[in-house]
Amino acid sequence: MTAERARYILDNTVYGSFRYAFRRGCAGAGAVLHDDGITEAEDAHVREVWDRMPGDTCYHDAVVRIARGEA
Repeated sequence: MTAERARYILDNTVYGSFRYAFRRGCAGAGAVLHDDGITEAEDAHVREVWDRMPGDTCYHDAVVRIARGEA
């Protein structure tokens, strides 16, 4: 995920939640998918960044770091 793409994702949250282009494990069959949402490859990248961050951080923090060019 590029910094520009991460900023786009952050700018287009739905009520503070990320939009996804794929069904995640916790999302049921009725989950709304978005063509411009986070892809599986982007999700994997965010999780790799998150794995390298301190334990008191979250997925959102990883996207913010990517958007700032810090990851």
